[in-house]
Amino acid sequence: MSKKEVVVGSKSVFSITRAIAAALNLGDEGKMDSFLTKVVKTLRNEVKIHTQNLETMKFKYNQRLDVLGDELVEAKEASEAEYTNITTSNVETKSAQNSHVEIYLDRVDARIGEVQRVEYDIKDTKESYSDKVKEVKLEVKSLEVRIERISRG
Repeated sequence: MSKKEVVVGSKSVFSITRAIAAALNLGDEGKMDSFLTKVVKTLRNEVKIHTQNLETMKFKYNQRLDVLGDELVEAKEASEAEYTNITTSNVETKSAQNSHVEIYLDRVDARIGEVQRVEYDIKDTKESYSDKVKEVKLEVKSLEVRIERISRG
């Protein structure tokens, strides 16, 4: 007989091997338990990662809203200031007034457009965040269902 382990059927003939297998619960059932434990651990890690991602997303979302809020205040202030941004040289004569009307309205419209752009960015940021949160929460729910399905017994 060689130095290699001799196996009769599915049992080792060496008592130490059988004792170790029994202690480690490495029979077929033990191997399945070990495998499924690893699967559940992997799924729980994925849930943890998604949960951490939600926290990171929320942090970035709040930062983005703060920046956009500041931009909106500035855009509104600039818009209001543009209404009064008329110099006397632009309105001294009827001819100057007529030529300045379009320039004035274009500048006011540009400032209003900037306010609208920032308001749209805020709305888009909120909707995008909401959609991403829903997506991640659905994924977490799916993982939890899988964990529950594997774990019950």
